[in-house]
Parts: sequence; C-alpha cells; structure tokens
Amino acid sequence: MINKIFQYLLVLLISVSSYAQNSKIQGKIIEKDSYNPIEFVSIKNLNNNEIATSNSNGEFSIGGNIDDKIEVSHMSYKTIITKLQSNLNIELEPIQIELNEILVNANPLLDISQSVVINDTEKRISQPRSVGHLFRDIKGFGITKKGAYASEPVFRAFKYEQLNDQYNGGMTVLNACPNRMDTKTTHVIYEENEKIQLI
Repeated sequence: MINKIFQYLLVLLISVSSYAQNSKIQGKIIEKDSYNPIEFVSIKNLNNNEIATSNSNGEFSIGGNIDDKIEVSHMSYKTIITKLQSNLNIELEPIQIELNEILVNANPLLDISQSVVINDTEKRISQPRSVGHLFRDIKGFGITKKGAYASEPVFRAFKYEQLNDQYNGGMTVLNACPNRMDTKTTHVIYEENEKIQLI
C-alpha cells in the first residue's frame, strides 16, 4: 500500500515538474514612445536556449519559467536582456544604422557590358574567319551581315546613319540600295586600308 502511494506521488511530482519546465509564457514587443507592435523580434531564453519570434502584432510565446533571463534583439532596435514575467510588455528603442559611404566608379570606355573575353590560346591558334572576327577584340564593336557578302559596322548599338563613316581622311560613302542589301562599306576595299580609327 505504501509503495502504491509512493508511486502515485512520484508520478504527480514528475507531471508537475514537466509542466513547470514546459510552461509557455506570453508577452508583447512594442516600440518605445510610439507603442507600435514590432514583428520578427528574436526572443531567446538564456536559461534553456529556447527561441521565439514575435508575430505581426508583436506577440510571442516562449517556454520557460518566471524570472528566466531572456535576450530580446532586432536589427533595427537596441538589444536588451530582461526577466520573464507573465503577460510581459517589452519596449524596444530604435537605433540608427550608419553605413559607410559607397562609391561606384566605372570607365564607360573600358567597362562595357557587351565585352567578350577571349583567351590567349584561341588567339594564337585561330585565324580570322570573317570581317567581324577581325574586330572581336574591340569592346562594344561588331559587324552585322547584309546580303551575301556585305557587312555593316555596329558600335555600342549605333548603326546605319547613326555612325559617321569616313574614309581616307573625310570621304563619305553612301549606301548602294535603299533596303541596305549593299551597305556603304561594300564600296570599301579593306585590303587597301592601313588603319581604322574609332572616335
């Protein structure tokens, strides 16, 4: 009989102990002065390492005991350490986050988004297959194919009459037909040109 009473008491003590360890304490996080609820605040019980997060109403529920120490933190507010109490209201003070100055510099003549990287091995072993292949190392420059053999230059999306093509120190050549099948560059013999200059 004494053994049964002892067993009942033992089960009752274990139940009370487990309830005390797993009890949930509720609270609310609000902003100081404005009293607005704060969402996504992290609440950590420093006694049992349990973590909770506040909802859109600033409310949270965390396992622990009265007077357990908790750490309340949010990236936009000062972190505080306080004690757990039933129906706890915690006020957080906003902080200003100061960022260092960020400067972004770019050279529009060197840093062009359409640039293509060609490794040295390919340059050594491959021969130019077309006029466009000759100019592939010039950033922002390209050649469009027109008709069976004609090619027309494109520089940074400028083409046709947007480019002022001049030859031999100032001579301008016009297109041979209106639909641009024979572009003005078809009248130029490339082998006779010593250099091409882009301004």
